[in-house]
Amino acid sequence: EIISDDYFYNMIVKDQGVGIPEDELSRIFEPLYRGTNVRNNTFGTGLGLAIVQKYVEMLYAEIYVSSQPEEGTRFIISIPKDPNIF
Repeated sequence: EIISDDYFYNMIVKDQGVGIPEDELSRIFEPLYRGTNVRNNTFGTGLGLAIVQKYVEMLYAEIYVSSQPEEGTRFIISIPKDPNIF
């Protein structure tokens, strides 16, 4: 979903998965980090969100995450519209 206002394009990505434990949210953008609730039963390398964060930084954007265990996770990427920022 993309929502636009006067200053930002906000891209929202959400799922209805297992969620991310609150005490692990601060680490999910670390390269090679994999959550304890998916480490042994879901394939992954722990690189995806680290790469996403680097691209977000290249766009002078921000990424926000919220999650509820057993309900899912929601990411919002806010990209500035100001052409002078680039």
